[in-house]
Amino acid sequence: MSTTLDMSAVGTYTFNANTTVTGDGEPSNNAMAAAMRAVTATVAVPYTQDFSANTSIPTGWSATGWSVSSTHGRTNNGLYKEMWSFTPSGQFNLPKLGPIGGAMTLKYDYRLVNYSSYPATALPNSPAWGTIDVQISTDCGGTYTTIQSINPASHTSTTGWATKNIPLAAYAAGTIQVRFVSTWTAGDWYADFDNFAVIVPPALDMGATALVAPASAGCFRSSEPVSVTIQNLGSATIDYATTPVTVSAAVSGTATNSFSVVLNTGTLAAGATQNVAMGTQDMSVVGAYTFTASTSVTGDADAGNDAMAPASRTTSAPATALPYTEDFTAGVTPAGWNTTGWTTGTNTHGNPSNGLYKNMWSSGISGQFTMVKLGQVAASTLLTFDYRLVNYTSYPATALPNSPAWGTINVQVSTDCGGTFNTFQSITPANHIASTAWANKAYSLAAYAGQDVIIRFNTAWTTGDYYVDFDNFNIGTGCTGSPDAGVSSTATPGVCDGTAVTMTNDGTTTGLGISRQWRSSPTANGTYVPVTGGTGATTSSYTTDPLAIGSYYYRLYTSCASGSTVYSNTVILTSSAEPTVTVTANGPTSFCAGGSVTLTSSTGNSYLWARTAKPLRPSRCRQRAATV
Repeated sequence: MSTTLDMSAVGTYTFNANTTVTGDGEPSNNAMAAAMRAVTATVAVPYTQDFSANTSIPTGWSATGWSVSSTHGRTNNGLYKEMWSFTPSGQFNLPKLGPIGGAMTLKYDYRLVNYSSYPATALPNSPAWGTIDVQISTDCGGTYTTIQSINPASHTSTTGWATKNIPLAAYAAGTIQVRFVSTWTAGDWYADFDNFAVIVPPALDMGATALVAPASAGCFRSSEPVSVTIQNLGSATIDYATTPVTVSAAVSGTATNSFSVVLNTGTLAAGATQNVAMGTQDMSVVGAYTFTASTSVTGDADAGNDAMAPASRTTSAPATALPYTEDFTAGVTPAGWNTTGWTTGTNTHGNPSNGLYKNMWSSGISGQFTMVKLGQVAASTLLTFDYRLVNYTSYPATALPNSPAWGTINVQVSTDCGGTFNTFQSITPANHIASTAWANKAYSLAAYAGQDVIIRFNTAWTTGDYYVDFDNFNIGTGCTGSPDAGVSSTATPGVCDGTAVTMTNDGTTTGLGISRQWRSSPTANGTYVPVTGGTGATTSSYTTDPLAIGSYYYRLYTSCASGSTVYSNTVILTSSAEPTVTVTANGPTSFCAGGSVTLTSSTGNSYLWARTAKPLRPSRCRQRAATV
């Protein structure tokens, strides 16, 4: 059946249909279920929505997971949603709008702010956090086309508000429905929206929209550049030569200052933005700095959007001077560290005393700790630390092997006081040193010379149940070039089967970035591999496990993280079977007091005679005097 129906009137239409046929044996299934279709009203344009009269989703809007709140609006209420791993998507729809004029623009304000300490920290452009697509439908929501995307490349990172404009000339004389679709990739952040409008913008309308510099997080110094973003919010290109614009900025809080720049050359297209350098600000003093900015131009049609929202920047405590060490001897979280989820203390997890540790398993799949801010780094600065990965079962007896893949430990660095972190080293199954002993890692920080840094460790679990132990962090001037090999020796080169031997090295180079590894080989000129078992394998003194019969060859390899590796002379050990000793008496073994007998031993390398624990009892003898 095909026919037409006039559905131009707003309302709900209910459709029914059935069949009839002579002899139908089951008339109860002749009719379909009722179907309803709704025709919504078209909201006339120009249209604005600032949520000031709403504490819930406005009439004509639809939203999944979005809310209205006074703490998420630009001046009053606003529309918001938390985006994170538990709510990775969201959508809201504006009402049907029209008819659209050829000069009209869709305009809205937005900001993306990290959930933690909201609204103090702007969501940065990197790393990728997701997208917010603006989509439009001209067939009453049947199909949608993306006409704009807010993504890490196009996002304006600010704790203030950014204004977006979308020309609607392509939809002139028609009706439109607009929806916003948000998709989460990483992080935990709020998406805030306010001040939606479909209007014909005035020809001249300028405003300051965001603070570009100083960045939202940074190791601020005495001469920080100040820069703000301005936007042409009008419908016509502005020519600064004929219509100069004054950009003003001010600083309050820990310090006060003011800036003013007049733009009198160049042009700015409708909807376009421009960054304006205002000057520099001394931010070396610890504290909070609040920045404001605005534009002023003769003939501005909307003075209400001239100023950006205030933006705060905080200078944290000065960097801890290098060199820096932390061995957790105090058994508490060190000052300036963030070790949420990690435990400090208990000498079973330290080398040799207390350490920092975490159990990684299916219910503890990630972990992170952040060190104190350090600076300034030099080209010769090294980061060194001791670590080990040990299976939870029978800890610490079983080392975590290299295979199967158990996860990663990423070593990350920030040069903007924790604003962003970049991974510069990783401990993975491919380079992990599997040992119940401790391994030392040394990484150069030369790439960050001249800067303050914050170092962060991120652990990610894949499989298994194991402890991650850390100890003895050092950041300072490291070794360079070729270290001294030293002289290796032992007091007991020849021992009996089942005896452990201690070797020591004197004269090897010490200092930051120096690592040691005893290695052994079955032959003097063979391949030397890291020793297993024993104690002190990575120190200047190594004690073997009890040795079986045979010959053993040992060297101490000494490495400089920013130099080369050398090895010492070879120590040769010989383990022989226990000798069988026989003693022969060269004469009678029973005699009177004062008598003697010579005892002869079987051949040996060395000899030590001793009496038994009990004194010898002489046989009964009687000295008789002979009488002649």
